[in-house]
Amino acid sequence: MIAIDTNIFVRIVTNDDPKQAQRAVDLLQQQVVFIAKTVLLEFGMVASS
Repeated sequence: MIAIDTNIFVRIVTNDDPKQAQRAVDLLQQQVVFIAKTVLLEFGMVASS
């Protein structure tokens, strides 16, 4: 299991770099991940701004 950062979610949602966004999607599909509550809160703040 790996822990992921807010940047993974932001990369997927914004798709600002399609190659990296696809790598982030692949990571989430292939790995069991740990998502800290603070990551979700931070992503919510970024997404709402």
